[in-house]
Amino acid sequence: MIPSIPLTTDEGAPNADIRIAGCRLLRLLEDGGTTRSYVANYLETSMVVVKLFDEDLVRRLPEGPQAYDWQCDALLALQNRTLPLTVRFGHRPDLKCRYIVQEYVFGERLATVRRALGRPMTPAEAAELLYPIADALLTCHANGLHHGRLTAIHIALEQGV
Repeated sequence: MIPSIPLTTDEGAPNADIRIAGCRLLRLLEDGGTTRSYVANYLETSMVVVKLFDEDLVRRLPEGPQAYDWQCDALLALQNRTLPLTVRFGHRPDLKCRYIVQEYVFGERLATVRRALGRPMTPAEAAELLYPIADALLTCHANGLHHGRLTAIHIALEQGV
């Protein structure tokens, strides 16, 4: 289990002491128990997502931490406009976690868009979304990467992409 990270001081100010790979954590995006994602400010210049993975979870992978490191190396090498750019990855023994830093995608989550429609998508609407998602998956799979939890909450929609 990843320890709770205080994003603010007791006075309510941003906690500038909590940095991961040059990133100042701003707000929690998702808490999955063994994984946590934060919106962060990278080197005070750009917005990123910092994903934390419980060290025990990484150790329990079939191939162990080497598999995690290999997947991170592969993510760093991926170049595809439909995938978020991976900036860096590493290990924080003090927090008992590993991390990945990726670009923040400014867009609505597919789950939100789907709920807002209030009806099933038409085949044309679904096809419009399917092509960029299929392109991203094809790129990942061609590089030996497979998303463990590909759901509508993990897909961000950007205008014109």
